[in-house]
Amino acid sequence: MHRCSACCPPFVPALMHWKLILPGNVQYIWTGINIVFALLGLVTGILCVQRPESRNPINVIAVVISLLLVLIMTGIFILYLIGQALIWW
Repeated sequence: MHRCSACCPPFVPALMHWKLILPGNVQYIWTGINIVFALLGLVTGILCVQRPESRNPINVIAVVISLLLVLIMTGIFILYLIGQALIWW
C-alpha cells in the first residue's frame, strides 16, 4: 500500500473503513433535512445575488454550487421514481 505524508495523511485510510449506518426512519429524516437546507441555500444565494450591493464572486459561486446540488438531488429522486414505477409495472 502506497503511503506518503504529502498525499495521504494517516487518518485517511481509517476514514475509508469507517461506516455510519442509520436506522431507516433516521435516514428519511436526514434526507429531508438535507433537501430543505439545499433549497434554503439556493434561495438565500439567489436573494444575495439579486441585490447589486451583495453581488460578489463568492455569492455567485455559492449559487452555482447550490443549484448543482439541487439538480443532483432532483435527478436522484427522478431515478428513484422511475425505479419504483418499473417495480410496479
